[in-house]
Amino acid sequence: MNNKNQYNMKEMMNHIINENRLKDILDSYNLAYISKFHNIQHYEKDDNRHGVVLDVQENKLADRTKVLIDLRQGQPIVNQVYDALYDVGKDCDIKIIVFTDGNNEYDKGIPVADESLVSSMIGKLQDMNIPIYLFSINQNDLKIALVDWYQTWYGVNRLKNASIPTKEGFMAETFWYAYFDSFNIGFYKPWNAFSGNTKDVKNRMFTIFLCEFASGEINLFWDDNGVRYEIEKITGTDDYLKKMFLVYKSFLKKRYDDNSVNFENVFGRLPKLSVKYSDRPFSWLYTATPTEIIEFAKKVYDDAWGLRWEIEKTMEKLNEKLPA
Repeated sequence: MNNKNQYNMKEMMNHIINENRLKDILDSYNLAYISKFHNIQHYEKDDNRHGVVLDVQENKLADRTKVLIDLRQGQPIVNQVYDALYDVGKDCDIKIIVFTDGNNEYDKGIPVADESLVSSMIGKLQDMNIPIYLFSINQNDLKIALVDWYQTWYGVNRLKNASIPTKEGFMAETFWYAYFDSFNIGFYKPWNAFSGNTKDVKNRMFTIFLCEFASGEINLFWDDNGVRYEIEKITGTDDYLKKMFLVYKSFLKKRYDDNSVNFENVFGRLPKLSVKYSDRPFSWLYTATPTEIIEFAKKVYDDAWGLRWEIEKTMEKLNEKLPA
């Protein structure tokens, strides 16, 4: 709960959208020069978010400008960015994400509720000429400030086209490099979790490298056919992977069922082992909550990395038995 010295969400939003104050905020960062306010639409989200879409008139522009302001209690969250790009803010000319940096129980264990992740993501989107900006508001004194980290707001030109990532690519990159990789404790860096170079979900999205001896990798995919792994040699002409599969086949088929395991051994090509982990379609991400997504990411992470250790252990045992 807010203490008696803190403003609530409604009070903070009303403070932000005060006509003179919002004009000053947008003007001070050269984001827009507003002459008149028209319509305002309010919306709410279930993770302590309150938003508005404003129709305003800018100086020297014939058409009205739509401004999105999405305010969240606590850390900023990737969901605010997603909604600004593909949902309530998709037709808005200016997209403003605001957070309070106060307490929000919803943030516990959710890696996408993180200032460094969201600010670096927004910075990369600005590099793609997308007019999206991150502000903070102090819940005690209502001071509003543009977040200094990573943003390159001064380089955005609304007269030029923006390069908006595909919705599928955005969600895929968020899942693999924020949700999934956040369990890689000690190596995960949230400020590097979004590159902006989003790929089609049919392509490999994450790679777990096998040890040097194995000279292979586990490539992870997720599309509407489900989550699958492709384990393959990347160098060498030996048949260690084939030997490993013959030894390990019964375990794999028991772990994933017969129809989920396929070994490809074509003459002239390095062998490849395919494993289907889940039938859950990629489109599930669009309706799942962050809590549901992190729970699923943990299951995939534990299974994929567990498979990696099992493969390496099996191949090391095989290596010990091979003649020098």
